[in-house]
Amino acid sequence: MNVIILGPPGSGDLLRNEITLQSEIGLLAKKYINQGKYVPDDIMNTIVDSKITKIKDNFILDGYPRTIGQVKFLETVLQKNNFCKTTYNKIFLPPKVDSLCNKDKTPLIQRTDDSTQEKIIYRLNEYNESTQPLVAYFKNQGILQVLDANQENEMIHQQLKRIINSMRELAKLIKVGTTGKMLDLKARQIIKKHGATPSFLNYHGFPAAICVSVNEQLIHGIPNDVPFKLNDLVKVDAGAAINGYHSDAAFTMCVGQPTKEQEKIINITKEALKKAIKMIKPGVRIGDISAVIQTYVESQGFYLPISYTGHGIGKSLHEDPAIPNVGIINTGVKLHAGMTICVEPMVTTSSSKIRVLDDQ
Repeated sequence: MNVIILGPPGSGDLLRNEITLQSEIGLLAKKYINQGKYVPDDIMNTIVDSKITKIKDNFILDGYPRTIGQVKFLETVLQKNNFCKTTYNKIFLPPKVDSLCNKDKTPLIQRTDDSTQEKIIYRLNEYNESTQPLVAYFKNQGILQVLDANQENEMIHQQLKRIINSMRELAKLIKVGTTGKMLDLKARQIIKKHGATPSFLNYHGFPAAICVSVNEQLIHGIPNDVPFKLNDLVKVDAGAAINGYHSDAAFTMCVGQPTKEQEKIINITKEALKKAIKMIKPGVRIGDISAVIQTYVESQGFYLPISYTGHGIGKSLHEDPAIPNVGIINTGVKLHAGMTICVEPMVTTSSSKIRVLDDQ
């Protein structure tokens, strides 16, 4: 894995090493550093090229690239030293041609200590024998928590599902004269009844248990005392936590009978969500899900704000990866078994642009 960390300050290790060695390139870089200037692209590119060519893979760069020119140069260096990185298993995922990569046809590399079944069994047994004492050691230190992940995840999933389903009671209250604060009070009662806590309350200072956004308000509306009017479009976003795990769900409902336009945007948003959910399985990329949402919504003549996204969820309310509503097929993080994500299509009628209002 190769990692690039953007933003000041960089550690400067590569430069300091060249200066310490008093190499020709290091002495050139030192002149600029002593003047308090950034080292020019050509000098930095030479240093980085030399280092990456030696190690080829598994590196972290911080403080580089800092310019578009450095980015373009880095791309050429990585292409020059590119390896496919595809892994194979002789039993479960063998290559089509023995000892050749399916993708780039280059020879496969096999570790000598993995070359026979006997060696693998021996090493696995040795690993288990040497690692097991660590479990007892850290447990005695009081810093090891043993979890039955499958059982706990399923139990927590069912508990959170019951809470979210109970939030449907809020829909019955959405009528002329109801206020956002009334919905918030009911949501708190539902969450408390289930022995959970509101995920949103005091999250980054948010003062309520749920978000209530009306009409042109997209998300994160603070519940207030303004009564709902006929044909108001009310969006409710709710979350609850139990045993340290969070949930997050939303629905949109019209006060009274929706207009044709309101009914259309609600149905399109629901359909976009259904199409996205059908995509979710191990191996699918985030960009695949985003592209499905974007393609469908835009084909219906509506828009998708790009500033807000879905997200991962678990022991934190918002976790990686972000799940945008616009995207490109075969890009982004791959989903894998055990991941929990929130897919959140947000659809607007006239533009993808939004404006952030002051808290009200």
